[in-house]
Amino acid sequence: MPVVPANRVDSQAGRDLADRIRTECVRQGRDICEVADRAGISRTTLYNLDRGRTGRPRTKTLKRIAEALEIPVEQLLCPPGRGEAAPQRAATATFDRATNPEVSAVIDDRPDLFRGWSEQELDELYSMFGTGGQLTARGVVLAAEAINRKREAIRKLDVVLETHLREDAIHLVDTLYRMVQPGQMPRPGEESDA
Repeated sequence: MPVVPANRVDSQAGRDLADRIRTECVRQGRDICEVADRAGISRTTLYNLDRGRTGRPRTKTLKRIAEALEIPVEQLLCPPGRGEAAPQRAATATFDRATNPEVSAVIDDRPDLFRGWSEQELDELYSMFGTGGQLTARGVVLAAEAINRKREAIRKLDVVLETHLREDAIHLVDTLYRMVQPGQMPRPGEESDA
């Protein structure tokens, strides 16, 4: 689920989360006030979630809402999928989140580090492992910083592609891409054909 400013109403992830909460409330015949009371959160918090005004609530808040609705938190986080691959993706996401608990802790402690993240970026982070297994808090921070650098580089490339340097940027990216393809880089001491 993306991390976005709370006042950003146009967040698709916020609207999706709101739809999932609303659908579950309707399915269970519960109103927002009852769920807020059961979750031990303010009605305003749940109202803002229900209206899609909060793009990325705290992990603890989501857990409380899920417990109040008596559903797994993944059901709130993962949109219902289409086709046969959806259950596998949901199972993978559930596994990744269960085996990398430090990610949630770091998200709660450092929300600034995850501002603007997409669900895919969070999934990528949850699926990472360190040398000995699950990520440590430091490993989560380092991985998140690397993902942020990648996002920033892509953002900058998008800007350059809209300028008079478009063709130069495309040529540079093509050259770098060829350099990382198997068999394309000359070995040390070998000369290239170029």
